[in-house]
Amino acid sequence: MIIRFLHCLAIVLAALACPSVTAGAANTLTADDASRDAKVQAWRFQIEGRRAIMTLPTFSVYREGLDWRRFFALHFAEMRKQHVEHLVIDIRDNEGGDGAIGLELLSYLIDTPHTDREDQSVTTYERVPYGLARYLDTWDFGFFDRTGQVDPILDGPQAGRLRFRPKAATPRRVEPKPERFRGHVFLLVVPENSSAAFSLALLTQQYKAAVLVGQPTGGNLRGLNGGQLAWVTLPHSGVAVDIPLLASSYDADTPDASVVPDVPVRRTFTGQAAGRDEEMAAVAAIGR
Repeated sequence: MIIRFLHCLAIVLAALACPSVTAGAANTLTADDASRDAKVQAWRFQIEGRRAIMTLPTFSVYREGLDWRRFFALHFAEMRKQHVEHLVIDIRDNEGGDGAIGLELLSYLIDTPHTDREDQSVTTYERVPYGLARYLDTWDFGFFDRTGQVDPILDGPQAGRLRFRPKAATPRRVEPKPERFRGHVFLLVVPENSSAAFSLALLTQQYKAAVLVGQPTGGNLRGLNGGQLAWVTLPHSGVAVDIPLLASSYDADTPDASVVPDVPVRRTFTGQAAGRDEEMAAVAAIGR
């Protein structure tokens, strides 16, 4: 499937070939960077009596130098010192980023170790032909050559594709921190939660580390496909198209669905028009 798509894309690009990319692409990237910067700067923490609110609008912080491990260590220590009983973690603006951030956060919320496996190993090619690869960009061109590292998938819902061995059934273990939070935790979720934000919501629910409040997330229980990406930039418009190169493995009985919150909140027109925070109101109602 990916090879057929790339072949069609190559034909289009050959017809549109242009020696330079228009300035529009640079402007778009600058706007995206500014948006990410604003979200990183919006990481916040506040204590209101016995309740604390931790706002994490992005996990894409690699360019901005945010020391997120220190952020968590300082604020969880502060909550312990001030005897905070309720913690609300707000990821409603979070579309993902670095999955390690969510795992670090979880280590402050769980009271026993958790071990599972992640498997983002399904691919449709062994090697991308040069005639197609020359139109693509990525951060690691080794993604285009999996020679000798794939096996055919013979059964299950992904039969007929290939399994990339280095990414198959990777163990994942989350250990609780000694200074973990021991009160009640609420995680605010919405459909914008994809990628690493979706993973945080999923693991938080599976580990019973918090009560999820809000709307069903983005993402899918059948797995994510953002671990390895290539992209192509159309020469005249400057529009960049992302192409996922790996998909997650899943069983035939895995639901084609996202993470459903424990406490669903249906936003209302009147509530939104009045500027009411309906998810936070639901948390307050639970805590009464």
